[in-house]
Amino acid sequence: MPTDRSNRTEHSATPSTSSAFFVFTALNAQLSGSVPYSRDRNTDMRSTNFILPKNIWLEFMLGRHIHQESGIHYLLTFHALVILVFATSFAHATDIIPTQAQTKLLRGVSSQKNGIRYVQGSKGHAPDDTHGPMTYYAVPFRGGTFSLAWKVDAEQTVVLVFDSKPNGKATHALKVFINGSPGKIDHSDSLTLITYDDSTTQKKKAKITRHKYHVDAGQWHTASVTFSSNEATVTIDGKTFTSTSERFRDPIETCGVMHQVGTLETKNIKITQ
Repeated sequence: MPTDRSNRTEHSATPSTSSAFFVFTALNAQLSGSVPYSRDRNTDMRSTNFILPKNIWLEFMLGRHIHQESGIHYLLTFHALVILVFATSFAHATDIIPTQAQTKLLRGVSSQKNGIRYVQGSKGHAPDDTHGPMTYYAVPFRGGTFSLAWKVDAEQTVVLVFDSKPNGKATHALKVFINGSPGKIDHSDSLTLITYDDSTTQKKKAKITRHKYHVDAGQWHTASVTFSSNEATVTIDGKTFTSTSERFRDPIETCGVMHQVGTLETKNIKITQ
């Protein structure tokens, strides 16, 4: 489903390579004391009009590098090069905030106030069914991060759900159970990751991985799930868990959050690419 670019927030514009070197030359001068110097193309390299390191290899081993840009040489330290790489790596980062049209509630009722979304079952503290209220966000992305902050008013399992369409039909790619696991056995002290390689409509097949973990009710928590190639990195309150699946290579079509009873509060929901 195409997304409305009006709900995208560009972190920064992408600078040209040439402009980037001009910017970081000034920073490099702060780091190493080096300054740019011009070169007369008709002047022999042994001329005193400019100075080059006597031993280029020695300079490189010391962490410095010579860059030529339009007839001007820059002596860049390793530190400035690292900063340049990081700057260009994050130049394209974009936050997508789901719009109301991209948000769908399955079961329950919802409201919003001061940037916080409140969701509860239509029967109050009694669950509508075994699944409970579910909010889906129809924001397709590949190789990005879904993140949010959440709080519940009662001890229970909170589930993050990610669906893809490998064969044109929506199917689960990953489920993250926080304080629980599917089934009737109590796993309230666990974080459970479920992947679905080789699972079909006719034959359900899932891989379940549990980790010892627990979050308390009545407090705000943060969660993010980052997809990169065939790996998903789940971070809950700064603690990281990983899972692999070939289905992670497909675009995520929808993602959402589900709880069981009482009220679930969420805020700062976004997809970052």
